[in-house]
Amino acid sequence: MKQTVAELFSEEVGRAYVPLMWGGREEDPAEVAWRIWCTMGLIKEHAQAGGGCPDALWTVLAGNGLEFVPAPDTLPAVEELALQETEVRDGKRCGRTHVHLQLTPEGPESLPIASLHAMAGEIQTTVANSVNFSFQPNFPLGTIDQATELFRGLVRIWQPDAGILSTKETIREVTDLYDTYAGYLTWISSAPFGTPPDLASASAESFGEGTLLTARDWSVPGVKNMHTELLGAGAPALTAFPRDRQMVPTFRAKHTF
Repeated sequence: MKQTVAELFSEEVGRAYVPLMWGGREEDPAEVAWRIWCTMGLIKEHAQAGGGCPDALWTVLAGNGLEFVPAPDTLPAVEELALQETEVRDGKRCGRTHVHLQLTPEGPESLPIASLHAMAGEIQTTVANSVNFSFQPNFPLGTIDQATELFRGLVRIWQPDAGILSTKETIREVTDLYDTYAGYLTWISSAPFGTPPDLASASAESFGEGTLLTARDWSVPGVKNMHTELLGAGAPALTAFPRDRQMVPTFRAKHTF
């Protein structure tokens, strides 16, 4: 059985979070739907592997707004969902697509173990395009290496400018966490962020057109040390990237990493 979030970190950390953010990038609902579809498969397979949650099921809020029901299970159906959840302006669907899904361990009635909230497709935005993931304490995240592979997969699918893996406790203890890009795992695109400084608190490796940082100490003090180092080096904030148009990162075939 895989380690849960609570077992990998501690019982006190609460949920784990992965926010991925990027600047202006015009995508139609079908393009956003493809990213969502790939993500649904990636997270579900991660949850099911090793006997973690074999009956894991994605759910979505029903039209009545009162209950969650099984989410679409084909790409065309996810495309239809994305089309329905895209902003309408002057009678036309345009702007960002908003989709919120929850992964449950044993059917729609069980409490979710993970969620996906995407707000994507806007070419010009002051708040950034983003997709946010929340993993409950009982989500089978696995080892550090397994968590890293899941994080890499999310970055590869969404092609953000930046993203981190953090926890509820870390955000609570390091109140200015987003003033840098510190995290248990961090990915930053080189276009807006350049190359990160050498850090004693984290290892660095190239990943796509950017850098993957891994905290050497997977604890709140470990991330805080990384945050302090980045502050001292004058590193930019997690949200410090151009909002008008993204230089989209390109990832090579998976087997090359």
